[in-house]
Amino acid sequence: MEQFDLEETIDNSLGKPALDYSDIVCVERHARKKALSLMLDTSNSMQAGKILIAALAVGVFAYRFLDDHYSIITFSNDTHLLKPIEDKMDVEKLIDKMLDLKPGGSTDIEAALTRGLQELERLMQLEGAGVLITDGWVTRGGNPVEMAAKYHKLDVIQVPLGTGGGDSEMCKRLATAGSGNYSYVSDFYQLPHAIMSVTK
Repeated sequence: MEQFDLEETIDNSLGKPALDYSDIVCVERHARKKALSLMLDTSNSMQAGKILIAALAVGVFAYRFLDDHYSIITFSNDTHLLKPIEDKMDVEKLIDKMLDLKPGGSTDIEAALTRGLQELERLMQLEGAGVLITDGWVTRGGNPVEMAAKYHKLDVIQVPLGTGGGDSEMCKRLATAGSGNYSYVSDFYQLPHAIMSVTK
């Protein structure tokens, strides 16, 4: 037991000549498991050389939330569920699956957010959060801001995937709609470190 509940213990002992073991109230705290969906942009903007860093970032995410429930989703013109939220997967296997990815296609952020939310809804009893990694360019699908607003919390990490910079305004709007944090990674190599600061 981590600590005594002094107030309840005193209440239980009132009117008694001595304190009994059954009067003592203890509090035991358990860490509440989290449910998270990580959505990673692997469209044409993601140059092949950056897949290695992205795999490392996913590995960092997986180790950080090893005891929690999380899904990994990659997206371009379509979504790919790399790891379902309810499945246990060896981190090395997950990284291997990341390294096998072939970037390409357009960018449908709305579809990614929809898929991420569907995974979180499998564990409705837990307070779910999303982490979106993208440059923010929307080249396919509808407006993703409406879908972002359905998240309890959505953190957005803007990364320089291609040579065009990115759409910072879109990334900020998504984070605001999702009641989450926005961060900008100026160098793709900083992505694993940025992962460490999300969903606090």
